[in-house]
Amino acid sequence: ETQAMHWSNGSVVTLKNGTMKAAANVDRLKMAMQNYGTLTIDGMTMDFTNVPQNFYGTYTGAYAKYSELEVPSFCTNSTGSIIIDNSTLTFNAASNYGVYVESTATISGSTINGTVALSTDNAAATSTATITGSTVSGGVVAYFAGDCIVNDGDDFTVYASAESAQTAAAALNLEAQVGNNFYTKFENAIPALRNGDTIKLLGDVDIERQVNSFYNVTLDLNGYTISNTVDIWNDSVAAKTWSLIS
Repeated sequence: ETQAMHWSNGSVVTLKNGTMKAAANVDRLKMAMQNYGTLTIDGMTMDFTNVPQNFYGTYTGAYAKYSELEVPSFCTNSTGSIIIDNSTLTFNAASNYGVYVESTATISGSTINGTVALSTDNAAATSTATITGSTVSGGVVAYFAGDCIVNDGDDFTVYASAESAQTAAAALNLEAQVGNNFYTKFENAIPALRNGDTIKLLGDVDIERQVNSFYNVTLDLNGYTISNTVDIWNDSVAAKTWSLIS
């Protein structure tokens, strides 16, 4: 009664070439989707702005870590996987978590108006997202407090501890760090910034597109340099670009 869509473990589902929109004022609606199967979304426009922000209650035992957390509205659980291709997904602006992933997600040629949230609530204690040719307005974030994101190019992996994340990040050519989250691309760290965050450079950065943050943040250059060698000022793609960072 609380989920608009539910795909069970073992199911293989493709949604393609259409439009879906959550209706307004549906009192019981808590989640747009709960996916335990193999799901492909291809050429879809999906509008979930009418799915309200909801929160879990207070729990004990195995589910205690969910106490008072926001309920993600578009979930792929530990037995599932999701491919999003050439699609646009829009979530309620009040929601902190859009596409929630406990396993694997592959996102290409798409626009996510919201976040991609990676969770460690599975046997492997990691989950991954590969994002190419896409825009994720709210960035890739960890669902549980204390979990840490490591970005390697187009790949994002969440770890259940700072130590695990630091071990994974040590072998990478990193450009930036935000808390215990590590990024090989400075630009990939920007969408996930929130008020009060500090983004610290871990190497010299050559920016190839304008980066924007709409929060009160601190940029710690840490002795490194930000530069630009690709002309982004008057090309047709970025005709309105007027600064590297704003």
